[in-house]
Order: sequence, then C-alpha cells, then structure tokens
Amino acid sequence: MALPYTFIVVFMSAWRIRSFCTVIGAFVWSTSPGQLFFILNTESSFALGVGDAITELENAYAGLGQAFYDTLREALYRWIRVYDDMDARERIEQMNEWAEGEEDPESYEIPKLEQDLPSCLKDKQRSDTARPLASFSLPALPWLRELVEATIELNRVSHSMERPRVDEEWLDRERNYHSLDLPLPAVLLYFRAGDAVMACFDDECEHWGQETPEPNLIIPLRADDQANVRQALTAIETLMQVLVLTVRIKTTIQSREKTTCDSALMSEANLN
Repeated sequence: MALPYTFIVVFMSAWRIRSFCTVIGAFVWSTSPGQLFFILNTESSFALGVGDAITELENAYAGLGQAFYDTLREALYRWIRVYDDMDARERIEQMNEWAEGEEDPESYEIPKLEQDLPSCLKDKQRSDTARPLASFSLPALPWLRELVEATIELNRVSHSMERPRVDEEWLDRERNYHSLDLPLPAVLLYFRAGDAVMACFDDECEHWGQETPEPNLIIPLRADDQANVRQALTAIETLMQVLVLTVRIKTTIQSREKTTCDSALMSEANLN
C-alpha cells in the first residue's frame, strides 16, 4: 500500500531477518529542505509464542515467568507496536459490548482469554510489583538460561537510547489529513497456537488495511547536521539489534519445542 505522505522518496531498503520482515525508507519532507524521515513499516506481524516458556521459567523460580513476559513486551513496545493479551482484552470487551446490543447475545462466539493465560499472568496470581528480570538467578537448564540472557540483552539494547520523537503538531496534522490508522503490529505475542490472543488478532486483521497505517517508527534526520545524522543512524542500529534479539528469543523457544517433540516421537517409537 502506498503511503500518502507529502514526501519525495530518496531510497528504500528492506531487511529480512529470517521470517521477520521490516521495511525502512528515507523520505524528504517537502516543506522543510534537508529534513529526512526514516520510517519503519512491517509487511507482516512476527508471531512469537511464549506460553510454554513462561510456564517453565515460573517453575524454575517463582515470579521469573512473569518477569520474562513483562520485560519482553515492554522492551519491544519501546520501538514497535506489539499485539498481546492487553490488546486481546480490549477486543473482547468490544465484542461483549456489541453482543449486548443484539437480540441473541449468546450466539456470538467470544474468545475467553483468562483460560489461555499462563497461571502466573492470571488476574488473581499476577503481581503488580514484579521483580526485574535481571535480579533473578539464571536457570539451570541451558535453554532457559539462554532465553533469560537474550531477554535481558534485549531490554538493555531497547533502553540504551531514547526512542526518536517527531514534532507532535506535524504528526497530528499528518494523521488528520491522511486519516492514518494505528500502526500495524510488528510482533504478535501469543501464548499457544489458537489461543484467545490469536483469535482476537485474526478478528482485527479483517479490518486492518482499510486505512493507511501510521508507521511503527519515525526517525527524524537533518542531512546538514552531522550529530543528528549519527544519532539517527544509531537509532536504526538499535532497532535492528532489537529485531535480531527478538528472532534469537523465538529461535531459542522453537529449538526447545522441537527437542521436546523429537523426544516424544522417539519414546512412542520405542513403545511400538
């Protein structure tokens, strides 16, 4: 979908980090000579399932599963839009409101989020004062240790600099003039395949794309200011590190799932 901004395209580059696809482009804002904007758009959402990992971390140390999840989502949200259980909860509230206005509200199939949440994230169990992830001892299991280390590094990189900001008045004008929609989620953070988070995400997907989405990230850059150029390039490097570490976290989780699946198949074969 073409962006409606009043910019002149300078160049467009795409990075494909395995299944994580992002597009970063540089544009000239025509009303201010020398003003560039690097923008981040996503072609699709990067699905990251973390339910089993949260459960095993919580079994290793009480509170570790919640600390992992909270740290992961907050670190990602500093740079990109994430679709998670909070978005699903809002969607379910909307669905319930819509159903109440119908003659037969019971006929609506509304996802049930609470049953799909890991125990430590359920309302009655979730702590409002979770410990920082880095305050826990590393788990003994190698894959859990790698997972925690990668998430701690992700959090460090994410907070290594402030997210770039653009002039709010200019951004509001662009939003209003072009009727921009919310940014498309760059990451889908779910618990298990087919859970309520995925169901709500799929339901909302049907409506996305009707309006042009706002970019996930806009990095302003002035070509005549060397310090500003260095800062903008540092922001892009930080973003790329965030994406690479996100892929590393998914790879660690998937490697564990594959090992568990292979072990189950081998046990079944031995029984036969």
